[in-house]
Amino acid sequence: MAAHTLTEDGTTLVLAPAAGSHTATVVLLHGLGDSAAGWLDDTRTEFAPALPHVKFILPTAAEQAVTANVSDCGILCSRSREPGAMRFTL
Repeated sequence: MAAHTLTEDGTTLVLAPAAGSHTATVVLLHGLGDSAAGWLDDTRTEFAPALPHVKFILPTAAEQAVTANVSDCGILCSRSREPGAMRFTL
Protein backbone atom coordinates (compact mmCIF):
# COMPACT_ATOMS: atom_id res chain seq x y z
CA MET A 1 0.00 0.00 0.00
CA ALA A 2 1.61 3.25 -1.15
CA ALA A 3 1.61 6.28 1.10
CA HIS A 4 0.35 9.67 0.02
CA THR A 5 2.05 12.99 0.70
CA LEU A 6 0.12 16.10 1.72
CA THR A 7 0.78 19.53 0.25
CA GLU A 8 -1.14 22.75 0.76
CA ASP A 9 -1.55 25.47 -1.83
CA GLY A 10 -3.44 28.34 -0.26
CA THR A 11 -6.87 26.92 0.53
CA THR A 12 -6.39 23.67 -1.39
CA LEU A 13 -5.08 20.42 0.11
CA VAL A 14 -3.51 17.84 -2.21
CA LEU A 15 -2.81 14.20 -1.31
CA ALA A 16 -0.65 12.63 -3.99
CA PRO A 17 0.95 9.18 -4.18
CA ALA A 18 4.42 9.38 -2.64
CA ALA A 19 5.95 6.92 -5.10
CA GLY A 20 5.49 7.11 -8.85
CA SER A 21 2.92 9.15 -10.66
CA HIS A 22 -0.82 9.07 -10.23
CA THR A 23 -3.07 7.53 -12.87
CA ALA A 24 -6.28 9.21 -11.70
CA THR A 25 -7.38 12.38 -9.91
CA VAL A 26 -10.37 12.86 -7.61
CA VAL A 27 -11.60 16.32 -6.61
CA LEU A 28 -13.61 16.25 -3.37
CA LEU A 29 -15.94 19.22 -2.93
CA HIS A 30 -17.25 20.02 0.54
CA GLY A 31 -20.72 21.26 1.40
CA LEU A 32 -22.00 24.39 3.10
CA GLY A 33 -20.09 25.13 6.29
CA ASP A 34 -17.35 22.58 5.72
CA SER A 35 -13.81 22.92 4.36
CA ALA A 36 -11.07 20.82 2.82
CA ALA A 37 -9.80 20.09 6.32
CA GLY A 38 -13.16 18.52 7.14
CA TRP A 39 -12.51 15.81 4.54
CA LEU A 40 -8.79 15.32 5.16
CA ASP A 41 -8.97 12.59 7.82
CA ASP A 42 -11.41 10.42 5.86
CA THR A 43 -9.42 10.93 2.67
CA ARG A 44 -6.17 9.93 4.41
CA THR A 45 -7.57 6.93 6.29
CA GLU A 46 -10.25 5.57 3.96
CA PHE A 47 -9.86 6.72 0.36
CA ALA A 48 -6.08 7.05 -0.10
CA PRO A 49 -5.14 3.58 1.23
CA ALA A 50 -7.82 1.98 -0.95
CA LEU A 51 -6.75 3.97 -4.02
CA PRO A 52 -2.93 4.26 -3.90
CA HIS A 53 -2.72 5.38 -7.55
CA VAL A 54 -5.08 8.36 -7.08
CA LYS A 55 -4.24 12.01 -6.44
CA PHE A 56 -6.86 13.72 -4.24
CA ILE A 57 -7.54 17.45 -4.50
CA LEU A 58 -9.54 19.04 -1.68
CA PRO A 59 -10.29 22.73 -2.31
CA THR A 60 -11.90 25.02 0.26
CA ALA A 61 -14.51 27.37 -1.15
CA ALA A 62 -14.57 31.04 -0.19
CA GLU A 63 -17.22 32.18 2.27
CA GLN A 64 -20.38 33.18 0.42
CA ALA A 65 -23.63 34.82 1.39
CA VAL A 66 -26.55 32.41 1.16
CA THR A 67 -30.29 32.87 1.38
CA ALA A 68 -31.71 30.69 4.13
CA ASN A 69 -34.64 30.38 6.42
CA VAL A 70 -33.37 31.43 9.86
CA SER A 71 -35.00 28.39 11.48
CA ASP A 72 -33.18 26.10 9.02
CA CYS A 73 -29.83 27.73 9.65
CA GLY A 74 -30.07 28.18 13.41
CA ILE A 75 -27.04 29.51 15.27
CA LEU A 76 -24.68 28.79 12.38
CA CYS A 77 -25.82 31.82 10.39
CA SER A 78 -25.61 35.52 11.04
CA ARG A 79 -27.06 38.41 9.08
CA SER A 80 -25.15 39.51 6.00
CA ARG A 81 -25.01 43.11 4.81
CA GLU A 82 -27.17 42.02 1.88
CA PRO A 83 -30.91 42.30 2.55
CA GLY A 84 -32.55 38.87 2.82
CA ALA A 85 -29.23 37.00 2.83
CA MET A 86 -27.50 35.02 5.53
CA ARG A 87 -23.76 34.56 5.93
CA PHE A 88 -22.58 31.20 7.13
CA THR A 89 -19.96 31.35 9.87
CA LEU A 90 -18.14 28.60 11.71
